[in-house]
Amino acid sequence: MASHHDSLFHRTFADPANAEAMFRCALPPALTAAIEWSTLTELTSKITDDELRNHFPDHLFSVRLRDLDVLLFLLPEHKSGEYRGLVVQELRYSLNIWAKWADEHPDDDGLPPIIPVLFHHGNQPWRGPTTLRGHFDLGGLAAVRTEDPELAAIIVSVRRRIPGSRAA
Repeated sequence: MASHHDSLFHRTFADPANAEAMFRCALPPALTAAIEWSTLTELTSKITDDELRNHFPDHLFSVRLRDLDVLLFLLPEHKSGEYRGLVVQELRYSLNIWAKWADEHPDDDGLPPIIPVLFHHGNQPWRGPTTLRGHFDLGGLAAVRTEDPELAAIIVSVRRRIPGSRAA
């Protein structure tokens, strides 16, 4: 159920000038300075389809970086209370956004980075996980705790021996 805070958040981000002001306050200064703010564009209507409507965020913005040919997505999310599944929710959004991007841009070599930004206004400070690692139950596995897990594939190359050839 939407709250009056949700309505305020959605109305604020519906106006590009307000969205820019909110992002400028939230993002690190170096990133804020690197963004070409005149390129800020809301993409919500371009990425939502009937099948995934309930899985996409209400707002998604694209911007370009100054002096670089880099497209960046900004993904604002609003929470009025703590939600432990936030990072997984944002990951789901990101995967859907990237899948749609890849389908629409099959000749592009890479995916645009997505920066999720949480706007939280609860009665208590946010204590939920803010990283994917924060969701893992690592138990006593100290080796994993020392590394930030990435969603990276472990590549195992197996050379196929051609019949009649000598092994190297």
